Amino acid sequence: MVIKHFGKCPTYRSRGKRCRLDRCRGRLVCLAAEEKVRQDVVMTLTDLYGYPLSWISTEVTVQAKPRLRADVVVRAPGEDNALIVVECKARCAELTHADEAQVAKYCAVLQARYMVLTNRSVTKVWLVDQEDGNPTDVEDVPCYSEAVKHRPGLCRLHAWARARAHASGLAVQQSIGSTRVAQQANTIHEDSIVGADSDSRIQALAMDLHGRITQHEPLFADPFAWLGHTAVEDLGVGRRPLGNAGGCSWDSGYRSLLLIDPRGEAHIVRFKVAPGMSWDGVGAYGVPSARTFLNVMVSDVLGNHCSLRLCLDRFVTINSKRYVFFHDGKMTPGNKGRLSDADAMDYVAQHQQTLVSIDGNAVSLGTLPRSRFLQWDKTWEATRGLLANLAVYAILRDDLKWKTRRRKRRRRLEHT
Repeated sequence: MVIKHFGKCPTYRSRGKRCRLDRCRGRLVCLAAEEKVRQDVVMTLTDLYGYPLSWISTEVTVQAKPRLRADVVVRAPGEDNALIVVECKARCAELTHADEAQVAKYCAVLQARYMVLTNRSVTKVWLVDQEDGNPTDVEDVPCYSEAVKHRPGLCRLHAWARARAHASGLAVQQSIGSTRVAQQANTIHEDSIVGADSDSRIQALAMDLHGRITQHEPLFADPFAWLGHTAVEDLGVGRRPLGNAGGCSWDSGYRSLLLIDPRGEAHIVRFKVAPGMSWDGVGAYGVPSARTFLNVMVSDVLGNHCSLRLCLDRFVTINSKRYVFFHDGKMTPGNKGRLSDADAMDYVAQHQQTLVSIDGNAVSLGTLPRSRFLQWDKTWEATRGLLANLAVYAILRDDLKWKTRRRKRRRRLEHT
């Protein structure tokens, strides 16, 4: 097995660090020596061996305590046992017997058929006997077509999964008339898309937004500029759990976009529609109301941050023709209290004056035509404007939070 060097892959800058996009994890990662080899392994498996990204995972937790992670794991969706486990080392590092024992341990836990140890210059491959666990030196791992050919059940499974996903995407985007909202409400609540106390019109809007966010087709094919930012790529629907952030579970059903801000910094902006508790109004039984939120997460090389939780019940006004999206600008940068409304709005006005309303008291995020069925091909400009404004606003909020926390941390150090 030969690991090809993909030296011309695009690199980005995030928080002043040079990084690359890890498509398996859907995040920006620093270009350390070992990370370069890991990304070359992933691209070799996809470009040369034909494996889809849905089969490949990076930084897979093998053991919780002590924490052990396998660099690259190839496993068919829905399968318990892995097909290939790869342990990567820096190019200048020598491959030792300890490294072989390390990848063998990962292989035993994941019940992998093949194990690989590489520093890109030298690559060792073993075929593991499933009965006694003894490894045998081999020259190469199977390509995707060979792996599927020997497991015909996977062919039928993937064909069914693709057909089911396509049918689900069409079903989500079908018209939700006023007579059907109550009928679909139970399904919506069970799928954790809207809150139980949301208005029926907000439920319809949430379903349409969710359908757009989770559709199989990309939201845009070519990069486009918006308010000084560049939307580089639609990374598609996320399949890797990101944990909980901002009261939202980011396990699935979210979409990620890669953007470059005017300073050249890269950000991954994610969108998800999910229910949440609103403390602004009290429900019928004396508990906070379950409302519907459009959550926007910003990810950089430092981690994931839920930058905006837009309560659709509060921040969407509905007239006879349109849904109008806005926000009051309030934000809490940390656990030391909320930032003043004036400071937050001044920061937005300083960097993106076009987002601030005429009276200066709200952030205007865009509009969508009000209809029973949002025909995305005909209303794409409005949809793109809304998502782009949300992304730019979320990046601004994330930058302001980061600067505020850094300033407070510096003040604490000065007083110690």
